[in-house]
Amino acid sequence: MSDPDSSWPLSRPPRKSYYQNMLNIVVTVGPQRLTEVADVAEELRGRGMVVERVLESTGLITGTVPDNLRDTLGSVPGVASVDVERSYQLPPPDADIQ
Repeated sequence: MSDPDSSWPLSRPPRKSYYQNMLNIVVTVGPQRLTEVADVAEELRGRGMVVERVLESTGLITGTVPDNLRDTLGSVPGVASVDVERSYQLPPPDADIQ
């Protein structure tokens, strides 16, 4: 009898990557916890956010989070807003005007 795992690629679907459906987000800390931005960042980490930058002077925390956990971040005390980061790509300087 053959090993049931020997046909693995054919017998099971591949696992989803952990990084699929990750969102780049910007969290704004409200005025009541502006002196505790680092603590808020730790609480966000505990909720599943991968914190990339903590900008204490402006009260902003950037990072990534799985799409299904984004809504839970807004319930962290001191979080004023959770926004999806927007990115823009400008055309090269020598590109035709559209």
